Amino acid sequence: MVEVLTNESQKQIIQSNAIVADGLSKVYRTGFWLNQKISSLQSLSLTISKGETFGVLGPNGAGKTTLLKILLGIVQPTLGTGEILGYPLGDRTAKRYIG
Repeated sequence: MVEVLTNESQKQIIQSNAIVADGLSKVYRTGFWLNQKISSLQSLSLTISKGETFGVLGPNGAGKTTLLKILLGIVQPTLGTGEILGYPLGDRTAKRYIG
């Protein structure tokens, strides 16, 4: 299968950073009445350029998996915004260009 990109989509992919996160936070509600709040990610901001090697390290419960789930659009952040290849988090177009 061959996919032809339009000039607009090529331009957006070429000009954007790989990943941009601005103030990402995630709070889970837990407990029998969902009255307890657990913060797994607090105000994370980062920019990862194309071609840059980046690792996420931290102890158990630090929010590593939550960050990846937010970036992939599996989980919605409580606060903050982000982009992958210039597209909003969870956008189907961005998912076509990811591994």
